[in-house]
Amino acid sequence: MASATSFKTQLRVYSPRWGHEDTFGLTFDQEGIHFDGIGKSASCSFPPNADPVWTGYHSGFGNPVLAILSNDSIYAPDVVGMALESAWEKWNEEECSDEELTAALNELFEWVDQMARNKPKHDFWAGIF
Repeated sequence: MASATSFKTQLRVYSPRWGHEDTFGLTFDQEGIHFDGIGKSASCSFPPNADPVWTGYHSGFGNPVLAILSNDSIYAPDVVGMALESAWEKWNEEECSDEELTAALNELFEWVDQMARNKPKHDFWAGIF
C-alpha cells in the first residue's frame, strides 16, 4: 500500500494561455497536500474533526489549486479540489498503492487537460476563455 511518508508526482496539463503543456508538482505527506505551479503554490491541511483547509495562491477567492490552474486559462471544475482531498485521504489511510494513486491522478488531470484543450474557441467568447 502507500508509503506512509510522502508521495510526489508531476502532472502535465495543456495551458491555453501559453499554447503548451505546463508541469505542476503534487506532493502528499503527513501534513497534507502541496500543489505547485510556476511560482504559485497551494496547500491543504486536514485538522482533526474538521473540514480540510486550503491555503495559498488566491485562497481567499476559492480553492487555490483552481486559481493556479485558471491563471494559465485552465478552468478545472470545482470537484478537482474535492478529488485531491479524497485521494489524499485514501493515500493517508493506506487504501491505495502509489501506482494506483499515480494512475488515478493521471486520469483526473488528463480530464482537466482535455477540458483545457477543448475550451470554446469561437470569437464570441474572446476574453472569457
